[in-house]
Amino acid sequence: MGRLEVTEKEKTGVRVVIVQGMADLPGWANKMMATQLGACRLYDPEWHDQKGLAEKLDGLERAIGEAKCNDGPVVVVGISAGAGLVLEYMLRNPSEIKHLFSVGGVLDPDLKKQRLEHLTRFSVGFREMVESLAKRSKEEKAVAGRRITAYSAGDEDKVVPKEALEPKWAGKIVRVGVRGHVPMIGAVLMTDVKRKLEELQGRSFE
Repeated sequence: MGRLEVTEKEKTGVRVVIVQGMADLPGWANKMMATQLGACRLYDPEWHDQKGLAEKLDGLERAIGEAKCNDGPVVVVGISAGAGLVLEYMLRNPSEIKHLFSVGGVLDPDLKKQRLEHLTRFSVGFREMVESLAKRSKEEKAVAGRRITAYSAGDEDKVVPKEALEPKWAGKIVRVGVRGHVPMIGAVLMTDVKRKLEELQGRSFE
């Protein structure tokens, strides 16, 4: 569970796509992260425009299609709301993404129980994404969850509820001892995620 398995045929390096969150990091920081992580493509869903979930997913599909830096499998780093968008895409397109690194990700939202209402007011796409993910069955999410590593600061995140960050069906949950949503994202991207992607780009598929 949570193990990234790549066949011999695919050992040509991974195609890394980064999907931005709602407003966690400024644009320049996302671009810097993309460079540091060796990403083929950085996708900004532009959460605060008035486009809905369908348009956000179409944009992600284009970004994946444009990630042509090599012939390897697609690995996505989803930041905060971006991770939820990637999960929704994975549920609709089961075979296109090899693995998702969810960094502070909104993976299992439930508006009846969690503190996410205020975020849905600012983005049509985010609200529709949350509503769609909330309706998905646990069994359906568990299938995609085998290909997810979820990084979480738990209750210390202070923005995304622990229950949304750490779904029981995720393949692997990594609890990070950094307080705060944005500091945790920065720390994880530049340490554990960076190391794992460097291993994958170096064709060390463990």
